[in-house]
Amino acid sequence: MEALTFGGKEIVMEAIKPIFSKIFGFIPRIIINIFI
Repeated sequence: MEALTFGGKEIVMEAIKPIFSKIFGFIPRIIINIFI
């Protein structure tokens, strides 16, 4: 059971990583655009 939930977490993390990288790549651009 623990191995299954850990495997599920790994899959979820792999799915979330590109989304987070897009968000964290996008937010600084918005901040830079506001200040410039």
